[in-house]
Amino acid sequence: MRALGAEREAILGKTLFEIPLPEALAQHVHQCFQQTVATGQTLQSEMEALTPFGQRRFQYLYTPLFSENSEIEAVLVNSRDVTDERRVLDALTESDVRFETLLERCHDAIAVSKDGVHIFANRAYANMFVCDSPDEIRGLPVLDLIAPSARESIAARIRLRGAGGAVETIYVTRGLRRNGEEFDMETRVSTYQWRDEMYTLVILRDVSEERRRDSLQREQTAALKSHQDWLETVLNLLPVGLLFVEPGTGRVVFANRTADELAGGGLVSGLAADEGRDNYPCFDHSGRRLTMDELPSTRVARGESLRGLEIIWRTPSGDRPLLVFGDTIPALHGHDEMGAVVFQDIGEQKDLQKQLAASYEREWLINWIGATIRGTMNSSEIPAATVAALGSALRADRCYFIFYDLEQGRSWINDEWRSGDLSSLVGEHELSCHDQILEAYQRSVGQTLIISDIVSDTRFSGIADEMARLGLRSGIRVPLYEGQTLVAALVVTMANSGREWTQDEVALTEAVASVSRTAAEAARTLERERNIANNLQNALKPAPPPSVAGLDVADFHRAALDEASVGGDFYDVFALKEGVTALVLGDVSGKGLAAAAQVATVRNMLRTVLYLHEDPAQAVTTLNGLVVTHDLLRGFVTLFVGCYDSDSRTLTYVSCGHEPGLLQGADGGAVCLLPATGPVLGIDANASFTAERYTLSPGDRFLVYTDGLSEAGPDRSNLLGSEGLAAMLEAKGDPSATALMARVMDGVKAWTGGSLRDDACMLASVVA
Repeated sequence: MRALGAEREAILGKTLFEIPLPEALAQHVHQCFQQTVATGQTLQSEMEALTPFGQRRFQYLYTPLFSENSEIEAVLVNSRDVTDERRVLDALTESDVRFETLLERCHDAIAVSKDGVHIFANRAYANMFVCDSPDEIRGLPVLDLIAPSARESIAARIRLRGAGGAVETIYVTRGLRRNGEEFDMETRVSTYQWRDEMYTLVILRDVSEERRRDSLQREQTAALKSHQDWLETVLNLLPVGLLFVEPGTGRVVFANRTADELAGGGLVSGLAADEGRDNYPCFDHSGRRLTMDELPSTRVARGESLRGLEIIWRTPSGDRPLLVFGDTIPALHGHDEMGAVVFQDIGEQKDLQKQLAASYEREWLINWIGATIRGTMNSSEIPAATVAALGSALRADRCYFIFYDLEQGRSWINDEWRSGDLSSLVGEHELSCHDQILEAYQRSVGQTLIISDIVSDTRFSGIADEMARLGLRSGIRVPLYEGQTLVAALVVTMANSGREWTQDEVALTEAVASVSRTAAEAARTLERERNIANNLQNALKPAPPPSVAGLDVADFHRAALDEASVGGDFYDVFALKEGVTALVLGDVSGKGLAAAAQVATVRNMLRTVLYLHEDPAQAVTTLNGLVVTHDLLRGFVTLFVGCYDSDSRTLTYVSCGHEPGLLQGADGGAVCLLPATGPVLGIDANASFTAERYTLSPGDRFLVYTDGLSEAGPDRSNLLGSEGLAAMLEAKGDPSATALMARVMDGVKAWTGGSLRDDACMLASVVA
């Protein structure tokens, strides 16, 4: 400010040409500035001016600053008050003593050299180079105080100056302290003649710290810009829109690329809240336009937090449903507080949700209809269950299967679902009344026929009136083929009005047609298996002997599968010899026809070995070795084999991993368990089996059963168990085997709620 001859307040905020300067100084400064701009070179000048501090002399250095395109974008003006320096130089001509005194008092590092050798240095100069006194400097070559990396350039300057050439008078170079430390120093050089000899005066300033600060500032500025560029790049990569808004005003400070794309372009920083409302209006789900105070940016600008706000944003590219979040970002690291608004276009998500909801509804309906169909295992009942479920689900007026016999020219409807008081279409119909529909089927074999309104559908102009009269104005018709022959169609119709059927409704009807056809085929297959199974079951059931010596015997058997009345449980009662009866009960792993074949194998082979061996343990051991060695079983068998001798009233039994039998005396005492005497049958060829023997009395009773009874219960955590059966055996009542069996089964049904999950088989015996 002193160098410009003006006060600080008169300079700040003004251009160089607006600063109030003395006329001569202003003209000089302007000329030097223009010359620097014109030449692009550094310019140095000196000028005296009258200042509030008196008449002063100033030295000016004009340095052009270039942009990356090598264009001058500014001029750096450095000024320095050299009044004292000039007075020093003037004083040199007066007296050596006065000269040295003045230089010693100067705070700048000053030295004088002649022919490249120091002849004088003040205290500040000695201190700069870590010398104890200026005397250490005198006689020292100038280059000795220059860092090795800079000596060549300094030596060139000295030579050029000595030859009278133009040399920069102010520059920065590297100095070398006497302790070996290098540093940056600003050098100001001037020459003068005294007593007919040329001398060089240098004034030095240590700028190491200043340059370090400048370098650090440049690094920090570059790092900040790099960080800002990186952050902006990251924010622009976000898949969600992001706005930074100014607190209070709601003015947009930053908008990332996604936000701009969602807006259809033109969403720029600096956009005011009212401009955003006018250019990009927002609406709630009812279609009401949000007021200025209700805009997300305004709400965040006044400090509100937004969590999952859903709005509709109207942009030039269309309405966009948005999910909005917002909050205030506190002031950090020198950045001002600002509001952040994050929003995501949830249009695709909404569409996907609708598709998923429709798909879920369709799947639910298909599963519901499928369950309804599967609950009707009689194939003849499946069409009726199908049309009732589908017609109700689609809220149609009518749904039915129509069957075709094209060779005989017949069509008929057996099963129909209809709403209200519509007349029934069940019965046989003339094929001719459907000829145009049949032609449509034949033109597009396998494709569903969709009729929105038969009255206006030109494909069916010949039968439109008749179809409308029958209450078949609009509908979906899914043809069913055997090979290339049309055999039936699943039809859903509206009676008296047209209807635009959706793709989901068409897809549902097609899916139900497929499910019902598959279910019908499966039902027919199961019916055939049931018939086979029934015949096989009847063949496998032993013919009960007219009487059992010394015993009253009752039996119970129920298979687990409804679709095939054959399970893996079986029993057999037959005479081994006079007075000795075999009581057999077993459980073959598996169900259905495969289990029936295993039952036949085990039962017939067991009869054979019992006929051959009087000892049941030996008979079972022989049977086990045969089925394992020759791989006659595809699983295993639990087996109870009892031999009752009526003469001695003894029961000898072998139990192959089977449920414990139950034995109770005629006195009604505690029930005795008959535990297993060996492992399950069919696993180990070398397994050993033993027999147990009990002597019975008249009125004693024993019960053998399969796990379908002991593991019965309302759920898997509440099973009946052998203890539960034993309690039922202890119940008082009719002592006959039949009555005993009935009491036990009544108890089981009461415990389970009336249903059994597994095969169940039981033999009840009372000693006569």
